[in-house]
Amino acid sequence: MHALTHRSARAPSPNPRPLSPRPYLTSRPKPPSTLARLRNATLHNRLLRPLLFLLVLLLLLFWPRWGDRDELDDGMSVGKWIPLHVPDAIVHPHFPGMGIERKASVVDLSDDELDGSLDGEGEDPTFPEDEVDDPIPANPLALLEEDKQAAYDLYGEDTVNEVLEELYNPKPVVSSGMKGLFGFGGRVNTHLEEHIYLQNGLLLVNPRGRHPIYDLIEKAEVAWEAKVEKQSKTLGQAVAEYRVRWGKYPPKGFDKWWAYVQKHKIPLPDEYDQIMRDLSPYFAYSAADLRTLQQEMKEKNGTYTIASIPARDGEPGRLELVDQKIGESAIGSKRTHLQLELMRGYEELMPSTGEKDTAAEEEQRDPQLEKVMEQARREVEQALVGASGAWEATFSVNDGPQDHWNWEFGELMRVTIDAGKVLDLETKPNMERLGWAAGCPYNAPLRISPLTSPPPGLPNAVSSPKHFIHNHRLSMSPCLHPSHTHHVGTLSSHANGKGPGVQERRMFGFSLCKTELHGDIGIVPAERWEEARDDPTPWEEKDPRLVWRGSTTGISMRPGMPWRESQRIRLLSLLSGMNGSHPVLPPFSPTHPVGEPMLLDAAWLNPVLADVGFVKAPIQCGDGVCEELGRMFEWRSRMQPEELWRYKFLLDVDGNGWSARFHHLLLANSVVLKSTIFSEWYTDRIQPWVHYVPLSVDLSDLYDILTFFRGDVSRGGKGGHDELAQKIARQGREWSRAFWRKEDMVAYTFRLFLEYGRLMSDDRKSMEFRP
Repeated sequence: MHALTHRSARAPSPNPRPLSPRPYLTSRPKPPSTLARLRNATLHNRLLRPLLFLLVLLLLLFWPRWGDRDELDDGMSVGKWIPLHVPDAIVHPHFPGMGIERKASVVDLSDDELDGSLDGEGEDPTFPEDEVDDPIPANPLALLEEDKQAAYDLYGEDTVNEVLEELYNPKPVVSSGMKGLFGFGGRVNTHLEEHIYLQNGLLLVNPRGRHPIYDLIEKAEVAWEAKVEKQSKTLGQAVAEYRVRWGKYPPKGFDKWWAYVQKHKIPLPDEYDQIMRDLSPYFAYSAADLRTLQQEMKEKNGTYTIASIPARDGEPGRLELVDQKIGESAIGSKRTHLQLELMRGYEELMPSTGEKDTAAEEEQRDPQLEKVMEQARREVEQALVGASGAWEATFSVNDGPQDHWNWEFGELMRVTIDAGKVLDLETKPNMERLGWAAGCPYNAPLRISPLTSPPPGLPNAVSSPKHFIHNHRLSMSPCLHPSHTHHVGTLSSHANGKGPGVQERRMFGFSLCKTELHGDIGIVPAERWEEARDDPTPWEEKDPRLVWRGSTTGISMRPGMPWRESQRIRLLSLLSGMNGSHPVLPPFSPTHPVGEPMLLDAAWLNPVLADVGFVKAPIQCGDGVCEELGRMFEWRSRMQPEELWRYKFLLDVDGNGWSARFHHLLLANSVVLKSTIFSEWYTDRIQPWVHYVPLSVDLSDLYDILTFFRGDVSRGGKGGHDELAQKIARQGREWSRAFWRKEDMVAYTFRLFLEYGRLMSDDRKSMEFRP
């Protein structure tokens, strides 16, 4: 039988308290006074109860009701915003209107106040001062029954079961008052402290608050409902909303786009701000100079160019592929074809049967009807070309972005636009070689104190404090999170981690994704889209673990490159490691403080929580690194989508660029955890914590997220929130089916190139839509 012994990091107490039935935890919140109540039950019953009764009466008469202290309103309070090494105002490098500034409602606390809120000196301490520091057994599950039996011998089976039940499902604390004290009713006290919402997109965990995921889900649901509710219902409202957001009229053809939106029931018709964030800086140049930049981009390898050709000599307007420099690349050829189809509006949205006509049917075909049907199938294409005029657009076939943003250059462009002037193509500011920091404002953390060496490759047991993502877009920013430049291969691979040099001219083109440090114009990837399937695996039959299969992409893995710190290598090292331990927040009920993390052994935690692996063999490696990778990891077979869908938790983590798997993962009716620094076309149109779960780039919240939904796996999932996981899974699938149809992809692309047509026009004023 496993002996219950006492060890403490502090000086031994003369009367050491017995250990809990969980000796493999180094720190565990325990209900205050529970053991004292158990040991002294008889004494309380016989001697102290009358005295306690008199004391209570005195308190009722002379003591103010502690239950009337400030309470959380409905669990949806915003909380305190604390800037953690973030200046008072960080202006987004892709103007306009993207400043990250304190709002009037922000509550600013000094450093002393912040420290005081977390140092354990406040009211109602959650944990006893004597903390237990016990060894972590290799297999706590095997010792669990012995631990329970030892506790049963000491306290009795009923008592131990009551303690464990109260820990995970504590009874609400009732406020003072005669009825409440004697069990005849009373108000529930909801005085749990708030967590701290930082301006870099992270939530800092307050141990005296409830588990933060409760708040994150509730706030996200309210935000999503508000966003859906406030959308424009008419063309007039949409024009007015556009003018409020961008201070000008929408582009010519906006009415045609609105007709498409209405016809295909496109949701969130106002949420296309990403388009303007991408295009707005380029209004600093004349259309002629932009055509020069576009032609320079057109000459680069790995690109293709599509042209808008207006109607002429009886021929309808059309979009055509006019140039490509992709060599023999099969993926490049595929992407070229799919992009052209998407821009034409997917003619199959009004399909023919797809079968060849017989000779008799050929003779009976009405040429005039065929012409009408062809025009109907190409309605979007002709509307787009007719409204936007003649232009060319050049696209990159690569997974990631190409244009390196420079803050000084961006400021010059912004000032030029504000002054109503045009920037000469040869004019540029003085630009230092600062690597990736050059893309950030002067007061951004990456600019002020860039990391010169990589941070720890894996979350460690002493990392503090705990955090989660409350704003996914802000959490993606390398300017606000300098460690991203080491953790993400797209950034760390440049000049062996030093970042790009000075870029003298803008690379004016379209890419599949971008980061805050890139100036590319984002498009909708047409690749890897698939129809929703009707019968995914029922939730109850799914494997409860997190699953991931993938390749060693994300960085070129060769000597001298920081590939060990790249995202996917860190992921596999973390979840397949058998050494060390991980701090994990306990999954307590919403009426109980979350407390301090439990320290759990990786050797048993990882197999219970995750099934991850690289597939087949190493790629994107060389000069001995492939062989080293082969020895480092176990190589697994590739899993088909149907196999992945059998798991409750799916992972989407950055590789070389845009996510080719996110769409079909959402369709799986599973919870998708997404870790990324790349914004894509849907970023403003989806809600984290409602449709998917955002995961920090450093992966430090991975175990906390899984444990919240799975429960304490050392106790068979005690305290889990499977119903919340199932809800997010269902909502993610519903969102994918309603917001990521081909029609939704066409709507974004249609509007993007209406805006682009105005940008490329020599008379931009004439390209406005005025109802």
